Amino acid sequence: MEELEKLIKEIATEEGIQIKDAIKLAINLLRINQANQPGKHSIPANGCGHLEG
Repeated sequence: MEELEKLIKEIATEEGIQIKDAIKLAINLLRINQANQPGKHSIPANGCGHLEG
């Protein structure tokens, strides 16, 4: 938990925002990252849009 607090304070300092806004920013970034993860039933594709396997 200490590391998380340190990271949030670091984000707030770097971005010039308050701690509560840094927490909101971190939560939003986590949500975006989670939304961009492949789904359980998704099929991997290579860079050209062709299915692999």
